[in-house]
Amino acid sequence: MNLLLNTLIFLTIFGADRITKWWALTTLSTTPWNVCYGFNLLISWNRGVSWSMFATDGALGFWLLTAIIMAMVLGCAIYTLYRILNHLPALAEIVVLAGALSNVIDRLWFGAVLDFIELYVGTWHWPVFNIADSMILLGVAGIFYRMWRNNE
Repeated sequence: MNLLLNTLIFLTIFGADRITKWWALTTLSTTPWNVCYGFNLLISWNRGVSWSMFATDGALGFWLLTAIIMAMVLGCAIYTLYRILNHLPALAEIVVLAGALSNVIDRLWFGAVLDFIELYVGTWHWPVFNIADSMILLGVAGIFYRMWRNNE
């Protein structure tokens, strides 16, 4: 895939996440809006990482976690650029990077990541997430699939 196509994919994912978060922030509240069975929309702030692990309200904890996350995103960006420059498949990495960067922006701008999609069955609720989280999961799955298929 060429650089232009990679950039368009990145910007599409990044833009979709930013736009849906803006929509959620201007439209939703913390009270669930039941779209249909199993699917709610609501505002939720995640100060940690996946499933609110390592969440903290203290400034030191926030900046330490943010610095670690930013270092990981930078590492992902460098690795993605390496793959692109060496003409290796990098679609999965681009998908991860677009979602991760959007979530980092939330963390720096709001002090937490804005989540708004909730899935549930009966009384069981999946942790609230956003488009960026979905893209990170999809991209990581793509990396694992490529590693398994190509025995990398």
